[in-house]
Amino acid sequence: MIDNLTYVEILINSWKAPEFYEQSINLMRIHWFSIFNSFMMVLFLVALVCMILMRTLRRDYARYNKEDGLSDLVSLPVLLCLV
Repeated sequence: MIDNLTYVEILINSWKAPEFYEQSINLMRIHWFSIFNSFMMVLFLVALVCMILMRTLRRDYARYNKEDGLSDLVSLPVLLCLV
């Protein structure tokens, strides 16, 4: 059994037309506030992780120096976290 098909021509704007690209470039704007907000969030999280790591290392060094009895000979290293 064969069905009869009829084809109808429909005009559709092509997505690859140069006019489409020109309009899309004008509509694209860089959202500077979102980029700045994301950057500041990354800096905050890096600072938070750095502070936690610094506290943990300081406690570990203090505990190891206390166990060895060399606390007067060895000074605690200074960990600088530049943010």
